Amino acid sequence: MNRNNHFNKTLFMKKLVLLTTIAMSLVLTACNQGPKKETPQQDFRFLLEQFADLKIMRYQVPGFDELTTKQKELVYYLSQAAIAGRDILFDQNYKYNLAIRRTLENILEHYPGERESDDFRNFMVYTK
Repeated sequence: MNRNNHFNKTLFMKKLVLLTTIAMSLVLTACNQGPKKETPQQDFRFLLEQFADLKIMRYQVPGFDELTTKQKELVYYLSQAAIAGRDILFDQNYKYNLAIRRTLENILEHYPGERESDDFRNFMVYTK
């Protein structure tokens, strides 16, 4: 019975993540409702940071400023749902994942030692 309950929770989470992704896609595609204006290409850094073999990138979202207040509010709540879903996903994958993540975040926030040392830089790569 417990195994079946776990399966149902996992299925629910997968559906929640899928629905959140679809809703975000719909909101963001709704931005493109008018004729496109020719704007000069600005210098935009897509690559924020790189460590080990991973890259952190950011994206431009053209038309975000044209969203209505209601649409922006929806994007906000969807992002909050994604953050909550992240915690649920962490918890589902391993019993102590949330405690480990919170411990690492606490170390990053309150570490009193030298932050420019090689050890701390290696710790930063690990935590990302």
